[in-house]
Amino acid sequence: MSNPLPPPPIGKAFKQAPVTVTPEAIVKFGKGVNDEGGGSDVAHPFFAATSIIPGTGVVIFQPGIGVNVNKIVHGGIEITFGTPVKAGDAIGTTATLLGIDDKGTGKLVNIRFETKNQRDDIVAQGVTRYFSRGKSKDGAPAEAKVAPEMFAAEVS
Repeated sequence: MSNPLPPPPIGKAFKQAPVTVTPEAIVKFGKGVNDEGGGSDVAHPFFAATSIIPGTGVVIFQPGIGVNVNKIVHGGIEITFGTPVKAGDAIGTTATLLGIDDKGTGKLVNIRFETKNQRDDIVAQGVTRYFSRGKSKDGAPAEAKVAPEMFAAEVS
């Protein structure tokens, strides 16, 4: 008899520890998105992704999600930007599992996120989706056994 998966933690929030933004990180990100004119004081709006991706990624590794983490692709994002990120800010993301939709060819994981700075100003908020393609070879959902340290979070 196999152990059933626990139910997915729908509605549960996972809070990522804030990370301090350095001028060097702003410049490096700007170069990566071909926006080298922004300088090192104010980050490109999509710099928020450096917090959103690990902040929402922690949800994927929760027991009960039932996705194959080796087959995940980004399924889309709806994002609203708020206060610009500046050097010296500490930004962190809180992610909440909204639901998991079985699409027949895989599962679509829907996650709400809110990224804030140390002053509690909203830097970015919205909904992102991850699609886990297909099933494992034996037809059972594949679970992640260990979450990478970069996805460490507190459950609230």
